[in-house]
Amino acid sequence: MEEEIVGAIEKVQQSLNKGTELHIKAEYNKVISDYQDMLDCRKKQKPYSEEQMRKLVDSLYVVLDMMIDSLKSDLIDNKDNMILTVFMMLSMYTASLRFFDEQYYFNYKDILSGDEVWHTSHNKWMSLYDTLTQSWFVELLQDHGIFDLDLNTDEMDTYYNEFLEQVQDQKQEVIDNQEIILTLKDTSLLNVFHEKTNEEIHNELEKEISEMFNGIEGEDAPKLYDSLHNQIQYA
Repeated sequence: MEEEIVGAIEKVQQSLNKGTELHIKAEYNKVISDYQDMLDCRKKQKPYSEEQMRKLVDSLYVVLDMMIDSLKSDLIDNKDNMILTVFMMLSMYTASLRFFDEQYYFNYKDILSGDEVWHTSHNKWMSLYDTLTQSWFVELLQDHGIFDLDLNTDEMDTYYNEFLEQVQDQKQEVIDNQEIILTLKDTSLLNVFHEKTNEEIHNELEKEISEMFNGIEGEDAPKLYDSLHNQIQYA
């Protein structure tokens, strides 16, 4: 009887886990589609409006928060995939938040001042980075590395430290961008700054790709080189 109850509970849990994963996947696919559309509009020099960007940032926040909560509540079977997805989406979230900050500031800089120059939801959005550095999440990464991925102590330290560094770097990127906005106070100057920064990043990527392919032979090597080269042109 006891075994039957345990078995029934496990089946219910599996159903809940599957339902949670399907719901998250649906929301994830939608927000990824919106993010790609936003990038495409920027490429065509028809950027999203302030309201569209706010909704995108909020949607990314909600989906990321949902994913993090599912990990905390142990509602996901494939933790490895979910953890990687969280950190992949974090880069999209950071980029979108930066774009929105720029729009919001320049739309209202003559009206708002002090801490009010940023949207009232900004502190909530920034709290996501802090959530990913809390002790429970660090412990989750450590346990996953040891028990699920079978990493040794050194590998596990590298595993979770790389994730934590990425979170800290992404948060700092938003903070630095705000400081640059406040310093330049001009859209044209900000665009020039970003163009110069992007040019330096692209040049560095070009250098790294060239060094990586130096001495590599084979019929697929030129195709792979061209593919990587083309990708950084639109980074």
